[in-house]
Amino acid sequence: MGYSDITYSSMALLDITPPGAPILALARTANREVEARVTLPILDSDGTPISGLVELILAILPETTPTENPFDGILADNIASYAEGNSGQSATVFLVDADAGTLKASRFGGLTIGEVYWVAATVRDES
Repeated sequence: MGYSDITYSSMALLDITPPGAPILALARTANREVEARVTLPILDSDGTPISGLVELILAILPETTPTENPFDGILADNIASYAEGNSGQSATVFLVDADAGTLKASRFGGLTIGEVYWVAATVRDES
C-alpha cells in the first residue's frame, strides 16, 4: 500500500470586516477653530470585537449648498483628499488596537466666521 505525495496549502486569516462607526462630536475651541472629538468603536460592523485598527481620518468642509452635506456620496477612503481638494482640511490619527473605545481629538483652525462646516470621520482597520 502506498501514499501519494503530500500537498500543502496555507491561508492568512486577515480581518475582513470593517470597523463599526465612530461617534463624532464637535466643540468650538476658539473664534475660528473647532475640535472634532471622536469616540472610537469597540466592535467591528458585524458586532465582533474590533482588531487591526490602523487610523482615524477626519475631514472638514464648508457647506456650499444650504443644509446639504458636502460629503454625501463620497467614499470613506476619499474623504481626506476630497476635503483638501475642495477648500477643506483633513487630519489623520494613527491607531493601535488598544485605542478601541477611547476618545481622540483633532482641531481645525483658520475657519471663516459665518460659514457652516461639516465634519466627516471614519476609522480604518487592516481589512
